[in-house]
Amino acid sequence: MKRTLTLIYWLSLAYTVVVLPGCMVGPKYSRPTTAAESSDAYVWAGKHNQDVNDVDTIDGWWQGFGDPTTADLVRQARLNFGAPGDRRDNQGNAWLSYPRPRGPWAQVLADTDTSTLGWYYRPSGAGKVEGTDRPWVYGSGLRGQGKVVLHVVLPTQVVVPVTKRAPTIDGKLDDVCWQDAQPTPFWRDEHLLDPKTTLFMCRDTEGIYFGYRRPASVREGRPIPFTANHSGTKDANCWEDDDFEIYLTDKGRQIGLQFGVSCAGGRFDMLADIPRPARSNMNWDGDWTYAVRRTPEEWLAEVAIPLSTIREAGLDPSSLALNCTSQNLSGVGQGSIVLTHPGADFGQCQGFLDVVEQLAERPSRRYTVRLHFAEPEDVSPGERVFDVKLQDETVLGDLDIVKEAGGRNRALVKEFAGVLASGELVLELVPKSPETTEKTAPIVSGLEVVEESPTRQSRSGEGAGTE
Repeated sequence: MKRTLTLIYWLSLAYTVVVLPGCMVGPKYSRPTTAAESSDAYVWAGKHNQDVNDVDTIDGWWQGFGDPTTADLVRQARLNFGAPGDRRDNQGNAWLSYPRPRGPWAQVLADTDTSTLGWYYRPSGAGKVEGTDRPWVYGSGLRGQGKVVLHVVLPTQVVVPVTKRAPTIDGKLDDVCWQDAQPTPFWRDEHLLDPKTTLFMCRDTEGIYFGYRRPASVREGRPIPFTANHSGTKDANCWEDDDFEIYLTDKGRQIGLQFGVSCAGGRFDMLADIPRPARSNMNWDGDWTYAVRRTPEEWLAEVAIPLSTIREAGLDPSSLALNCTSQNLSGVGQGSIVLTHPGADFGQCQGFLDVVEQLAERPSRRYTVRLHFAEPEDVSPGERVFDVKLQDETVLGDLDIVKEAGGRNRALVKEFAGVLASGELVLELVPKSPETTEKTAPIVSGLEVVEESPTRQSRSGEGAGTE
């Protein structure tokens, strides 16, 4: 049987922020549709009262509102750094814990520099925080030097250039169309991380073509053997190997075609019912060609899918959309990477990029950003001092939380209007102390990002406030 059609929980400890109706949302959402127990409780299975600084422990506790759904544009975001669960405030706004649980589709809307940023959770101190009706926001936080990158506009298009000469499908990738082509970027540029993956795409009046190359992962200076067990030319379990997969649909998003190629030479295909995956035809066999070459150091694949096959399956070749995934089972380096978030297991793909000749320009939009701070440690004024940047501009210089808030365990909120972002909104913490310790490292407990109306005035400059 082809890939088991089970939904993979796609939130991940790899510091993911995701869209929950009411948190990071499209134009019409305002609050979560899944009810929390109450505004006074995390959505989690048990009670955990010990203080921790271990992100794996936080990850093990986590439960939340369930699978969220994504939109192209982020309208609102409320993040509670280091919290062990999602929670609503008294206004019904959902706060997403960050980092998220482990899962194969990581970092959906945000990334952090995990080498310099850590997390803490202090339930013993949360109830003591004054000056707020949301003390739980301040019971945890992010600590250290580094950046949080929030993707406020998700990719919706992918360039597939027109070629004058189709490639020869022999697995060599030495054709003129590939030599002249620009590699297709994967989501969050993960193709640039080890093992570095290269994907080329092109099309003509007869078909759409894919050229793929992936080096072997390396351990102690030696290439790790590829997982290569399925060589069948009909309905092989390619997903159990290191493989490359393609998912095509059109603007209707009703019918899908999935194609997979294993590094062992196996192949599979499927005619998918996108809204109703259980009705997908796993016995469908389309007319398409491929070739694979593998050495200990790398494997390559070429795929040609005729437009006639696409048309006969019920898709409109003039409005194609697609997604691709590259799978590395070595356990070293990036595992599964995708062109865009699939919204589920890749076999139930819901996320696609529209095929275009040129990317549309992304307009800039303005956001109001609120940063939430509270000092959890017994520090003196002047001991923890740091700068805060938004979009590479210092918006808080020499911030001293305990001094500005009037003491430890007091909420401090800083608000900035008119923050301009076209694709990413970047928060950066910069320590001022020459030695970074638990008592001197920058900290932040929460982040709110809300899109402004078109009539909102441009950035005010200082806009700071305290709850």
